[in-house]
Amino acid sequence: MPAKDIALVSTSRRGSNWLLQLLGSSKSTNIYGEIGKDNFLGNDAGTARIARDLNLEIEELTRIGGAVPPTLVEQLREKSRLERKAFGCKIFYYHIEKNAWMEQFLQSDRTKVIHLYRNNIFETFTSLKLARESGNWLGSQYPDIKLHFDEEEYINYRKSVERNFSRWADYLEIRKKHEDLIT
Repeated sequence: MPAKDIALVSTSRRGSNWLLQLLGSSKSTNIYGEIGKDNFLGNDAGTARIARDLNLEIEELTRIGGAVPPTLVEQLREKSRLERKAFGCKIFYYHIEKNAWMEQFLQSDRTKVIHLYRNNIFETFTSLKLARESGNWLGSQYPDIKLHFDEEEYINYRKSVERNFSRWADYLEIRKKHEDLIT
């Protein structure tokens, strides 16, 4: 039986990079990262991996730019199937809104969806502010930065997170709290 595809659905600052690295360390997975990101094929290290795996020139992918188009995703999924490996990627809620094919991908019987979240939305909001202010998106060590918290900004962020969580709850197969992964 071929391996299932893996979709890690989340928002930023939930531990998704760490979990993707863990999943990608398995010899039975092909993990491609945040393929729905607007500049994935322009700047992301994943571009080189996709070029290698599909025998394409990096320059060709860079010219395409933007998020990975569904035709290339399907080729990557097929390559993974032939290798009897799981295809995997990270999808943020807003990627689903921008890329219609992702909803179908998430609904597929072949896709195992891992929904990563934090119980404490304020911690996520704070982590996001720290990353934006410091420019450090992959670490947890930050310089001394004084953050300003705007109540309305936080309320809007919280509503957005809760709305997205509710909207995509139908696709959840595995729910993992950030707090459970780090303890």
